[in-house]
Amino acid sequence: MNEELQCCRCNHKWIPRIEDRPKNCPACKSPRWDKPPVSVRKACKAHAEVKKALAKGILTKQPCVVCGSLKSIAHHEDYDKPLDVVWYCQSHHRLRHSELGDSLMENDGSVIVHNVPDDLWRETKATAILAGISVSQYVINALREAVEKK
Repeated sequence: MNEELQCCRCNHKWIPRIEDRPKNCPACKSPRWDKPPVSVRKACKAHAEVKKALAKGILTKQPCVVCGSLKSIAHHEDYDKPLDVVWYCQSHHRLRHSELGDSLMENDGSVIVHNVPDDLWRETKATAILAGISVSQYVINALREAVEKK
């Protein structure tokens, strides 16, 4: 018999019908249902490390890995690795966090609303559909290509 599970994001409790680990929370659809949200303090510390590394020349700002925009920002997949970043434009950064089920937060703790511009969403989704893959897989492929170019 399966044990009761609880989402760390929305606190929804459920008993899965199958024994495999669920991919998403059935209520909030977060793929990170089993991982507690990152503290604002940890995120701020990682962003400060990136800022210092950029100033010292340890890191170099790169274009967005999805669209190539030069107006990019650093994204952390893991705040415990502050210098391991992926560069996204603001729109693709929000899209990535939206896919992860995370809230984007400013340094003051305020939440940024996930409003990806309709034209960018349609373009990204259309490209993924033409390739026969999900939007998530499209972004992952773009990440892999960026890593291989380094």
